[in-house]
Amino acid sequence: MIENPKKYCRQMIASSIILSLIFFFVFFSVIVPPYNVYARVTGTCSNCHTMHNSQGGDWDVAQPTWEAGEQPRSALVCNTCVGCHTGTNDGDNTIPYVYSLETPNFGVDTLAGGNFYWVAQGDDDKGHNIFPGNGDILSHAPGDMVPSCGTNSCHTNLHLPAENSFSKLNGKSGCQGCHLRPQHHADDSNTNLVNSEKQGWYRFLSMHTFNDSSSSSIGVEGIEHVKWNYGATASSHNEYLGNVNDGGYGFSLGYTTTAFCTGCHGQFHADQRYGEEKDTNPWIRHPSDAVISNSGEYARAFGANGIGGTGTYDQDVPVARPSLVGWTTSNNIVTPGEDMVMCLSCHVAHGSPYPDMLRWDYDSMIAGTTNSAVQGTGCFKCHTEKDGDGIEN
Repeated sequence: MIENPKKYCRQMIASSIILSLIFFFVFFSVIVPPYNVYARVTGTCSNCHTMHNSQGGDWDVAQPTWEAGEQPRSALVCNTCVGCHTGTNDGDNTIPYVYSLETPNFGVDTLAGGNFYWVAQGDDDKGHNIFPGNGDILSHAPGDMVPSCGTNSCHTNLHLPAENSFSKLNGKSGCQGCHLRPQHHADDSNTNLVNSEKQGWYRFLSMHTFNDSSSSSIGVEGIEHVKWNYGATASSHNEYLGNVNDGGYGFSLGYTTTAFCTGCHGQFHADQRYGEEKDTNPWIRHPSDAVISNSGEYARAFGANGIGGTGTYDQDVPVARPSLVGWTTSNNIVTPGEDMVMCLSCHVAHGSPYPDMLRWDYDSMIAGTTNSAVQGTGCFKCHTEKDGDGIEN
């Protein structure tokens, strides 16, 4: 017999409320991610900025020793782009490192764009030269469409501010020759950067033109791997957008990676020489933003079965997709007849140990090879009939 039913009832109600609150907090502490999982820059402001530089010596803004005398930096930052992004990637670093002081292990501790280490050693064809003190041996960007970019294009101003009046880089150089509008404090918790001006576009790659106000709404679209492709796999990697509506040349309002590359290397895409008259007007340059055919040798690309099937994505030979709308994550398949070869299928953006910033040793790509180390890699991912026995890869 309950001695005091009213008291007992009140105790039961209170217990129920307490248990409900405990369940609520435990449950939501598990399923709701903390605010700091966003990839935006967080932390102590002085890690990146200096207010008066009273701790920085005599320079206008604190200078690393190898850049003494450089002009003051914008946004009161304590270091340069390269200075902040120098280190070794180990999978736990929260800053993407694109330059290493010691020889990196390409494809292992490098990210999607490779590493500037090799071009810094004076191998000018192994990376985009972004170092002010590193002379450039090229007179202009390969594939430069003079005068659209001017004779003083990337390879005479990427490592130094542009001097020619035609330049649309507005004095930008080095890393900001490509990453024109970095937004380190933007909320990029959404890794699918489609129509994403407020997030800085894909990897801060916006339209080259500065003097045209409309260009601010144009930039590269894609899906970002949370570790910048460190440890990427077939099912977890960057995704790139492609567009063949302009004849496979990549000029698609600036939304594709290939289109962005055309800002300096347009001749490689605008004059590929292929069309309806292919017998008399063959390819004279490797196509980009062009669909991987689902016939002939290409029908077996990436391990497809040759009869309209799909292959397995290879993070070392990335492809472009015809659309990323509605995608929430990366895809582990490649579909010949739909997916495309693009600039980054063969090259990296920052640098590699191979000439022309290639992803692999071009000299090792030998048709009919029986070298198991290169079978099914590099060029042979698409050109399967040139590999080994001429059929399988």
